[in-house]
Amino acid sequence: MEENKEKRLGEILRDAGLLTSSQLEKALREQERTGSRLMEILKKEISIQQILDVLTYEIPFPFGSRDSNKELKKILLETGLTTEEELQKYIDETELGRLLVEEKYITEEELKKARKEQKETGLPLWRTLINLRLVDINTMNSVLKYQMYQIRRPSLERLVGEILVNTNQITKTQLNRAKREAKKIGKSLGQVLIDEGILSAEKIGKALGKYLNIPYINLQNYPIEKEAVFLIPETFIRENKVLPVRVEEKKLYVALIDPLNVVVKDNIRMITGKEVVPLLTTEKDLEEMINRLFEGKEKVEERETKNVSIEQQINAVLTTNVGELVEDVSTVQLVASIIEGAINANATDIHLEPQQQEQLRVRYRIDGLLHDIMTLPRHLHSPVISRIKVLADMDITERRQPQDGHITMKIKDVDYYLRIATVPTKLGERLVVRLLNEGQVITGLKQLGFEPEDLEKVEKFIATPYGMILVTGPVGSGKTTTLYSALNAINILTKNIMTIEDPVEYQLPGINQIEVDTKSGLTFASGLRAILRQDPNTLMVGEIRDPETAQVAVRAALTGQQLLSTLHTQDAVGVVSTLSYLGVQPFWIASALIGVIAQRLLRKVCPYCKVEYKPDPKMLEELKIPRNKDIVFFKGTGCDRCFHTGYSGRTGVFEVLKVSESIKDLIVTHAPESVIKAKAIEEGMSTLLQSGIKKVLAGITTVEEVIRVIL
Repeated sequence: MEENKEKRLGEILRDAGLLTSSQLEKALREQERTGSRLMEILKKEISIQQILDVLTYEIPFPFGSRDSNKELKKILLETGLTTEEELQKYIDETELGRLLVEEKYITEEELKKARKEQKETGLPLWRTLINLRLVDINTMNSVLKYQMYQIRRPSLERLVGEILVNTNQITKTQLNRAKREAKKIGKSLGQVLIDEGILSAEKIGKALGKYLNIPYINLQNYPIEKEAVFLIPETFIRENKVLPVRVEEKKLYVALIDPLNVVVKDNIRMITGKEVVPLLTTEKDLEEMINRLFEGKEKVEERETKNVSIEQQINAVLTTNVGELVEDVSTVQLVASIIEGAINANATDIHLEPQQQEQLRVRYRIDGLLHDIMTLPRHLHSPVISRIKVLADMDITERRQPQDGHITMKIKDVDYYLRIATVPTKLGERLVVRLLNEGQVITGLKQLGFEPEDLEKVEKFIATPYGMILVTGPVGSGKTTTLYSALNAINILTKNIMTIEDPVEYQLPGINQIEVDTKSGLTFASGLRAILRQDPNTLMVGEIRDPETAQVAVRAALTGQQLLSTLHTQDAVGVVSTLSYLGVQPFWIASALIGVIAQRLLRKVCPYCKVEYKPDPKMLEELKIPRNKDIVFFKGTGCDRCFHTGYSGRTGVFEVLKVSESIKDLIVTHAPESVIKAKAIEEGMSTLLQSGIKKVLAGITTVEEVIRVIL
């Protein structure tokens, strides 16, 4: 009976994509050969974290379980893979509330307020806190992610205890006594065994390494390569207790003490762009080696409490043991590694944010979402911000006013344009870096994700030599990329194409691009007037944001020029009321407007961990997708290639409005948006939601992603 339950769990884990069929079959053969429990064999292939991810709902972190996984939870408990107590730690909202208060994200009073609100709404605690704006979604994800791996430490310790008993290195009596002592004095199980002289740290490390099939190394005798140490900032190394020791083409060998910590390994891969090969070592050896390499613990603590200049820090480093191996761990290298890490992770932005804990938080925006990468100590806040400002030719003495700048740099033989923006906050300067790679500019409309019928409409829009074409959507929805793709499609030698942008993000060959400069009086409106005197065939205005620009743009389109621009509206039909609000008469809008493209960006399912799944029926009902057995849905389970998010890359979803004669009549007669939209749908327009549903049914994205972005 027990074997059947274990086999069933193996099948569930295989269906969820955590195991391959061959891995399960291999484990079953080994079980038959050795008589071992299947779960003990499977632990070599997967971690408790990966299994518990199957239990989670909506966000890939703890404190929420789905009714559809009750069977899995039951089998997990019955097979002994985890305990009710341990599992409860992951899904107990009391633990979440305690953690948030303890870490000072919220106060006791705010938690009570959220509990009261929760009783009325029936929503989970984490969602209630976000709705009340007590904690933002990114902070919540960060807290849950951190706690997930902190909670797993006892599981790792239990695994160590079981291994030591099974290999006859200690007795069960010794293990139980050590557990009681560890709980009593607040130390780890391994440390208690070492302190009492029962086992050495090396023996424990070797036993765990052998079981997990991870090599154990003695750092005191291991040849450490300085090129490897350079790849990760010192602050990250100390904070996460890791040490890169060897680099080999696309692989980075890293000494660590917790081989199950997927978060740390993911972040190292983001920063370095290399596959992480874990090497097991002892905590004592690791700390001693880190202190030896980075000046010694006393000097680090001293530097954190004193305002020491960059030059003094570098000089101090060069006169210590680090001089023999790591020649420079200055701010220059730290900034370089942060920027290179973002590029390796395919990030679009880097956020440097001062925190209440007197730290500087570093986050990358990947596929539209922010991910915590590291926190830097307070003494590095000013040097890091100043270093980037120096590179961007900004005023490092000005900290009370927002500033903009840019950096052009070559990394791995690729030219990158970095747009820098700072803003003063109560806790210090906040800085955002936008990463732009001209080599990644999309050159064709087909690559954007248009449905065939929408692509045909857009191609007809841009083939019209006159009139206005507008692209709408919120910030970060890919509007500029769509405009550039359209310009590339019509860019021929016989045309004079000119743009005015704020700022110019990419240099397009054969196109004359002007950058707005308000200090010298060059605005969108004045620049557009000047362009009209340059005999252009096609004009592109980066954004219509004021009445003057709107009216000049419409007049240009009415006098025979082709004009492309962007506007901030929720959907395609919203363009009419927005232009009216900006003072453009309805009959001008009807005469000038050729077509409108509304768009959003959806994350795509990771192709490397893509599996079939059944979405929540309530979500299907919300999207009005019928429950049809023939419809197959896909999601990503999370893997190293997608940093365990289940998503990799983004695609566009579009709403393309063709301004037909009947639509023009409705615009001129001041018809409501709902009437114009109904007419457009009647004439064949697919809404953003319909476009998103098509992407779901094609297996490109998930139901959850469409709800998150569009609804």
